[in-house]
Amino acid sequence: EVLETGIKVVDFFMPLRKGGKVGIFGGSGVGKTVLILELIHNAELLKNTATIFCGIGERIREGHELYESLITKKLLSKVSLVFGEINEKAAARFRVAYAATTLAEYYRDEESKDVIFFVDNIYRFIQAGNEVSTLLGRIPSEDWYQPTLSSDIGMFEERLLSTKNAAVTSIQAIYVPADDMTDSGIQTAFSYFDSIIVLSRTVAGEGKYPAIDILASSSSVIDPDILGKQHYELYVETEKILKRYSYLNRIVSIVGEYELSKEDQVVYHRARKLLNYMTQSFFVTSDQTGRVGKFVPRAKTIADVADIISGKLDSVPEEALLYIGELGELHGRPKLA
Repeated sequence: EVLETGIKVVDFFMPLRKGGKVGIFGGSGVGKTVLILELIHNAELLKNTATIFCGIGERIREGHELYESLITKKLLSKVSLVFGEINEKAAARFRVAYAATTLAEYYRDEESKDVIFFVDNIYRFIQAGNEVSTLLGRIPSEDWYQPTLSSDIGMFEERLLSTKNAAVTSIQAIYVPADDMTDSGIQTAFSYFDSIIVLSRTVAGEGKYPAIDILASSSSVIDPDILGKQHYELYVETEKILKRYSYLNRIVSIVGEYELSKEDQVVYHRARKLLNYMTQSFFVTSDQTGRVGKFVPRAKTIADVADIISGKLDSVPEEALLYIGELGELHGRPKLA
């Protein structure tokens, strides 16, 4: 079963599987926490679902802002918050992850509720484990992580499993130090995720949010038997278009757009419109951006993408698709908050 998040780029390119694990990878300041918070907001639309947020080693300010936001939106009674913030001792930051998994197991086993489990941030969990390991006098690995790195992550991840009575869906933010995806801590966590969402500093620099690198992201749910024939075929087609666009964009940056063939110009502009369409205003940032948040059903996203790549919007300027919800809004741009 595919979970509908209401976030266009996630629902179309890297759909979430109920009972699966999702990793949100990115460096500092590219929007990991904002994406997590928007998913928390939209998760409350699901019925009979327990929502847990585990904050590991993050700033106290961020935890307080989440708390205040949940009060304002009258969601606090529906979300369990577990924190081991940056000011806490290493042992507290390390163990808070296991405390939160115990809570998830309670909802799953005792109340037979589906659980959506949010974590921010797994890398801070790894860091805390490293600090504890150093205090215990253990010899680090050659890249200076704790020798128990694999077992630390495995013990945490393998408790977040679904049963026949209830599903545990885990959405985890992972800080990428120095934007280095080959870091050992990052690579150790990779294998546990069904869907991987990679946030890009380049996309963020273009002012497009959520700043997701679509081609670097992936999902094990990309299967016609799960997504349906239409979504799967559109995914394959759009992936080809975006890969071609990535190549054409390098050419355009050197010699200009008009050196492309007519066919390539069509692909180039449709890809840019598709990328602009995938930008979205979030509910949790509406106060800062002045744009009302949008929840777009997955079926509507699929239909809109089909219209874009079939050429129905070839006469529409690229800029018109930035931060809209559905294509139906093109005749009346969304109102400011």
